[in-house]
Amino acid sequence: MYKTILHGRSMRCLWWYTVMIFLLIGATSCEKTSLPYDNQTNVPPSNYLTTDTLTINTQTVLLDSIVTSNTGVLLAGTHQDPAFGKSTADGYFQLTLPADKKLDDRAVYDSLVVLLVPDGGIYGDSTNQQELNIYEVTEPIKLPDNSVVFYNTSQFKTSATPLGSFKGLVYPARGDTVRIKLAAKGAALFDLLKRQTDEVSTQDQFLNYLKGLSLKGGAGNKAVVGFRLGDGLLITRLYYHLDNVLPEPKTMDFPLYKSDLSFNHVSTDRSGTTLSALSANNRSLSSTLTGNQTFVQLLSQVTTRIDFPHLRDFKGFNKFFKLLSATLTIEPVAGSYDIYSLPPRMSLTEVTADNKVTDSLFVPQGGGIQYGNLVIDNLLHINTRYTYDLTNYCLHEMASDNYNSRGIMLAPPPGTYRTRFDRLIIGDSKRDKNVIKLQLYYMTYN
Repeated sequence: MYKTILHGRSMRCLWWYTVMIFLLIGATSCEKTSLPYDNQTNVPPSNYLTTDTLTINTQTVLLDSIVTSNTGVLLAGTHQDPAFGKSTADGYFQLTLPADKKLDDRAVYDSLVVLLVPDGGIYGDSTNQQELNIYEVTEPIKLPDNSVVFYNTSQFKTSATPLGSFKGLVYPARGDTVRIKLAAKGAALFDLLKRQTDEVSTQDQFLNYLKGLSLKGGAGNKAVVGFRLGDGLLITRLYYHLDNVLPEPKTMDFPLYKSDLSFNHVSTDRSGTTLSALSANNRSLSSTLTGNQTFVQLLSQVTTRIDFPHLRDFKGFNKFFKLLSATLTIEPVAGSYDIYSLPPRMSLTEVTADNKVTDSLFVPQGGGIQYGNLVIDNLLHINTRYTYDLTNYCLHEMASDNYNSRGIMLAPPPGTYRTRFDRLIIGDSKRDKNVIKLQLYYMTYN
């Protein structure tokens, strides 16, 4: 009986000890984990802040000439843009002599026709009739000295009168083929082929005879239209028939010659526009001189440069500063893209004080080139925007002790801007709405 009582007391003591241990463990596990600096003394707490009031300077910049050769698109026409001016485009191309160029003795000439397939792009009013003329190039088409490309400023002399013309509606979206008869050249070329003269004996001889063709718009045009270039896309076709009892129709195709020797001449007259002061001697205009707006249309050699003059000084406002993220938002001016297309993608490039490109801005953590993630608000026109992560750019600028200006410049992806007149008008930071802004998220220790 004694042993039994003694054993019961021992069990009750053990139970209390166990409960106390679990309570101590529970109290310890419920204690919140603190940040390392919370356990230190005399260290003030951190502040997480944001600002979008950093000074931003923007300007419209006139670029050097644009590469327009080997683009796969032939441009022709004229359009008067109220903001950017009057743009005119002419396309140049050459023909390939067919491998089988011998004509039957019974062959009779019908016509020589250039077949043009719209590429889907148009700058201006597609509801108006387009006048398209084809001229003969009268001087050899040769690349500029020390160059392997043609530029928008390149052009060659042509005949005073067209070889053939078209006047009518062009339907870019439908892709209906436009046919231009070369009545002034077809019969003569057919005669050379039938007689197998030196002019059609080799490709070089043929190019000496027919140096090239140029597609140009008429004086009354209100749009620039694009046509597809490439094998089987732009064809000059000779129609003839064999003089039998029942005429037998025949064709002979002259495909596009070297695509790298086809190009577009593009010129822009900015007279009467906000950008009229841009010239070779005045290559930039501050947004304060252009209605608190800047402009982007690469094919007319215009883009926007952005600078943050006080970015390096921003971290100096507090001894302990850490930038967490930076987002650039670019808002097109409302009403500027109702009838004109915005560039679907716009990249950013880092540039020197004299606008020499040094690098592209990439997505942080090893991503690709940033293109702005365009969102279009077609209803209210208040949420249309391009956005970019500028964290790495800002960190680099804040850490740099080089006070030479290193801004950023807008540029569409390579290739697209060489054949399209997509345009962007940007509000500067001084406007009431549709503004450009840089949002900084940062941390300080007070």
